[in-house]
Amino acid sequence: MSRTSAAALALVASVVAVTSLLSACGPAGSGPPPAKAIGQNDVNPTARDKVSDGGQLQWGIEAYPANFNMLQADATNGDIPPVVESFMPTPAVSDASGTWSPNSDYVQSFTLVSTDPQRVEYRLNPRARWSDGTPITWEDYRSQWQALNGR
Repeated sequence: MSRTSAAALALVASVVAVTSLLSACGPAGSGPPPAKAIGQNDVNPTARDKVSDGGQLQWGIEAYPANFNMLQADATNGDIPPVVESFMPTPAVSDASGTWSPNSDYVQSFTLVSTDPQRVEYRLNPRARWSDGTPITWEDYRSQWQALNGR
């Protein structure tokens, strides 16, 4: 390699190295623009008699869960609750803003009565029934607590 070729190669390598270093030192605002705020949700409450058959359901989840039993230790995927809560009855429901309230089909009210230990008092809807017509009672809640308390 001639002296001129070596000098030209060294110059090109130096320019590439300096350009790479300087591009990494750009101003903080040189990245992609910040995401725009949504400002609204896409919840579209519609009366049941106005909803027609067919269409497409879009879940806002990252992965479809393999196990839908939210009460199992191996079902801790954060995508499970929005799916299961859409078709399984629960004593509490949340609205589009994330505010929780009693599901009046099952519970008249719930109140935090103690924090240490934590205790929540549920006033059950006396008309609440299982699918076979059996009343839902405090004994059902106790049974669930006993099954899950780890003792």
